[in-house]
Amino acid sequence: MTALSLLLWNGEREMEAWALMNRAERRAAALMSDEEVRARLVRGLGELGVFSEKKAGMRKGVWYGLLTGLALLLAACGGGVQPQQDLTLAPQPDLRSGSPDFTISLSSNSVTVQQGASSQITLTVTPRNRFTGPVILALVPRSAQDQVPRGLTLSPGGVRVSGRSPVNQSLTLSAQSNTPRGNYNLSVQATSTARRFSRAADLTVQVTGS
Repeated sequence: MTALSLLLWNGEREMEAWALMNRAERRAAALMSDEEVRARLVRGLGELGVFSEKKAGMRKGVWYGLLTGLALLLAACGGGVQPQQDLTLAPQPDLRSGSPDFTISLSSNSVTVQQGASSQITLTVTPRNRFTGPVILALVPRSAQDQVPRGLTLSPGGVRVSGRSPVNQSLTLSAQSNTPRGNYNLSVQATSTARRFSRAADLTVQVTGS
């Protein structure tokens, strides 16, 4: 067998394998929810960064083909996001490739707030790989079973990272007089507006009577 025929044989077998993967991805996507497909797209785009430059051309082309197929299937099944929109979203940062990123932490993972009053905690944003830019802050449910009670708010709504040092920001959680009492499993979500990714830190909030 000549080197040329061996190369063609390997190429044919590899394309057959990718075709099988494509069909498998489409069948799997048909059983997924819209959110699961979106997560699969974002994760796949993030994995593109692990290919070497030598293999990037062919491998990335095949991956984009598979991901586009998933996006098209999502759109055909009534998903609200169009394929091009999914594929142009920045993936979650891949620290192996040195993408700008940040981590967040809280001075305490639990806080008590009285009805009609407020409490403070400190948020620390630590930039990595020269991340800079605005970060939007929000109080969100920790899971689908949790909820942010009415009248419970977080301020300020953002912080700016401008250097390499960690940024400490005092956060105020305020409860209105009619905020329902109870324990709430929440998270402080920090979102990079420039790179479109989020980090979260768990926070349990206990609202007590005044």
